[in-house]
Order: sequence, then C-alpha cells, then structure tokens
Amino acid sequence: MQADSIYLVKKNRNTLYKEFRDFIRQEGYPCVGAQAALNSRSLRFGAFGSMDSMKTAAALSGKLLLYLDLAKEKPGSFLSYVAIFPEDNYATEPEFEKGLWALLNRLHGIDSKTHKWDKKVSNDPASSNFSFSLGGSAFFMVGMHPHSSRRARRFEYPAIAFNLHEQFEDLRKSGRFHRMKRAIRNNERLFDGSVNPMLSDYGKGLEAPQYSGRKVGAGWKCPFNPVD
Repeated sequence: MQADSIYLVKKNRNTLYKEFRDFIRQEGYPCVGAQAALNSRSLRFGAFGSMDSMKTAAALSGKLLLYLDLAKEKPGSFLSYVAIFPEDNYATEPEFEKGLWALLNRLHGIDSKTHKWDKKVSNDPASSNFSFSLGGSAFFMVGMHPHSSRRARRFEYPAIAFNLHEQFEDLRKSGRFHRMKRAIRNNERLFDGSVNPMLSDYGKGLEAPQYSGRKVGAGWKCPFNPVD
C-alpha cells in the first residue's frame, strides 16, 4: 500500500497505514479482494480532514483522478483507493451515512465542472443502473466507521474505499467474480454471523443503499443530488 496524506496532526500517515493494514489482515476478515490488493501493493491510501469540508472534497477529488490515471496504466489490476478521515467522529450509522453522501455531493459538484457522468451508468440513485461517477468513470464505494453494525466495516476511523466498476467487469469476464463472491460471503457468515443484508449481487438491485453499510428499508431515499 502506498500512502499520500494531507492530514498529519493527530496521526501520522505511517500509523494510519499500519492500522488499516492490520484491520484488513485480521484473522477471518471476509473481503479476499481487499486482502489480495493489500498483498499485491495495489491499495492506494490517503488521509484527509473532515468529510464535511469543501477543502477535503477538493483534495480527495485530485487524488482520485490520479488513481484513475494509475488504473489506466495498470489494466487488469485490482486497485482500490482508501480515504480515511481521522478528524471525524460519527456516533451513529445514520450520521456516517449523512456525512458520506454530503461528501459525494461535494465531489460530484467539483467533478461535474470538468467531467461528464460515466455513460455506462445512471446518475439516478433510484435506478438499478446507478453508480457514482468521478472523472468519467463509475465507482462502487464501501463505507467504514467505528459504529458500523457490520464488523467487517468497523474500522477505527471513518473511511471510504473507492473501487472502479470496470474492475468488477474484468473479474466477471475472467470467470473470477463468482468464485470471489462465494468466498467473501462464506467468510462473512463466519466473521459477522450473516451476509450483509444490504449487499445485492453485482448488477442486481440498488447500489446506492450499499455504500454506507447501514441496513435501510424500502422507503429509504438517497440524499444525492446530481447536477443536470
């Protein structure tokens, strides 16, 4: 894992790196994809200020565009960008969810000035074809924070893993996706006691409710406002 950090006050980047590395490498951790990315040095890591900040959104936007450039240089590699926000302290799952979507709205506001939404996905979070887009590329997010009801997402600090959708497509084309999915779900039953009820099969169901990791009902409305 390589680290780039603009946040070095409460925690230096090496300490944050070690804590996240240990979190992914803990015994029984279900996401074999994250472990493989870590072991192959394919994770990129950034520490930022509060999610509730335009300065943070601007800095993260720049780092994600660099991540996209790297992904183009390494096609076929499973890369992930993990943004950690050690300043924030969300006491509940709804608070974290609110902060996550507020950040995504800010990222979109910045990105929409220079990039179009990925044409392969919808910008309507109520659509089964929705994915968040940045730099013209679709992403799937995994939110983590200390108060998550899911043990696999219970990291010491609020964090978001940004994963390119095209990498899931590559896994599917190579025949590795379903094997990985089965392994993750089997591991999650052992680690968390059950499979996350909000996770749909890739390409099925709604994606937006899955980002924060919080269990929501059918009446949940995504707080995302795409720029027309």
